[in-house]
Order: sequence, then C-alpha cells, then structure tokens
Amino acid sequence: MAKITRIDKLQDNFYLGTKAIRHGKEVLENVLDNLSNKKDVYSLEETLTDKVWVNNKPIYRKGFTITLSSSATTQEITINISNVDTYINIYGQINNSSGALRTLPMVDKTISNIIRLDVSNNVIRVIHDDSWSGYSGYIFLEYTKK
Repeated sequence: MAKITRIDKLQDNFYLGTKAIRHGKEVLENVLDNLSNKKDVYSLEETLTDKVWVNNKPIYRKGFTITLSSSATTQEITINISNVDTYINIYGQINNSSGALRTLPMVDKTISNIIRLDVSNNVIRVIHDDSWSGYSGYIFLEYTKK
C-alpha cells in the first residue's frame, strides 16, 4: 500500500509517493475513511468512491430512485449535482413485486424490451418502449468534479 509522503498545506494537496493527488484534504479524509472501512457505499447521497478516473480525479457516486411507467416514455430525473466535470458510468437495477430483477441499462433481442439510460445537462433520461408497470429500483451515476 502506498504511503502518504507529505501534505502540501499551502495548496491542500497530498502526495502518494511522488504522485500529487489534488482536490483537497476533504477528499483525502474521505478516501482514507472508505479504505479503512473497506466499504463500497451505494447511497442516495453523493459519496466519494475509492476509484480514481484516468485524469487522477476522484470518482463520486450518487443514487436515485426510479419507478417505471406503464407506457412507453422518456422519464427524466434531475440530478442536482454541482461542478460535474465528467460523467463516468450510469447503471442500476429494477425489481417487480414478484422479485424479478432486471439490470439497467437493459439490452434485449426484442427492441421494445430495451431500457436505455442517458445523462447530460444534469438530467438522467430513462427511455423505454414498453410497459414496465410494477418495476422500481435504483439508478447510480458515477462522475468526477471540476
């Protein structure tokens, strides 16, 4: 495991070996807390994950609830997250009252069974061409911040 070699108080950066990790002391504290508790938290609140994107920015995750409609439609969820830099991943799961599980996005050989997830401009779009009445669950969005 890499050791923290120094904390730059002037710029609030920290270093793992010789590699600078930016974005402040709060990020460091959250990462260390997540690592020490060894949890990969899924929450409806914004959570700092233990993942880092290709540009060395920490990855955050936030969950949202969804209840699918009984007709073909595009459902929108406003995400209310400030300072998003890059959307990394969007995924989820839905269940019905019988316990049937479907992962999202859902791919199927029958076009009308497909459930597509899109995100842009602070809005998640859930797009489906068939009735998914009785299905509800969670969508998770992973992203970096500016």
